[in-house]
Amino acid sequence: MQIKFIVAAVLAMVNFAVATPPACLLAVMGVQSNPADIKLMCGGMQKAVLGNMTTACQGSSLSPAYNVYASTCSGVGVKVGA
Repeated sequence: MQIKFIVAAVLAMVNFAVATPPACLLAVMGVQSNPADIKLMCGGMQKAVLGNMTTACQGSSLSPAYNVYASTCSGVGVKVGA
């Protein structure tokens, strides 16, 4: 069942973002309670998502993951880091 939520979240990200989400970002979203709820992932869960992203996305993958996440959140009217 959770795989459906992950797929929905990934598809939503691809719709808003130009770049393909890095694998670490997909892993981060996959461990969240409801990854299909983009507004929740960008709003109330933003601190958890960013914390998990910092842990999961090492080296050169962190910046692209952050950019895709920030772009996705911007697409639903939420500023990351605010």
